[in-house]
Amino acid sequence: MRIKILVLLLTTISIVSMIGVITGYILDAAGVYGAGFYLIGIGEVVCVASAAVVVAIGILRHSK
Repeated sequence: MRIKILVLLLTTISIVSMIGVITGYILDAAGVYGAGFYLIGIGEVVCVASAAVVVAIGILRHSK
């Protein structure tokens, strides 16, 4: 049960980070200097990291 909660939490973090990346691209296109760059960079790192953990949990859970 705790694994499901962890996966749900990490998936939520990944989705919120993805929204941050999209917002960063919009701010960058709107010409807001610097804000878009930081949102894109931080958002991509967090999104990929949390998604990788979810995939790793899935692989480890099904390899037993």
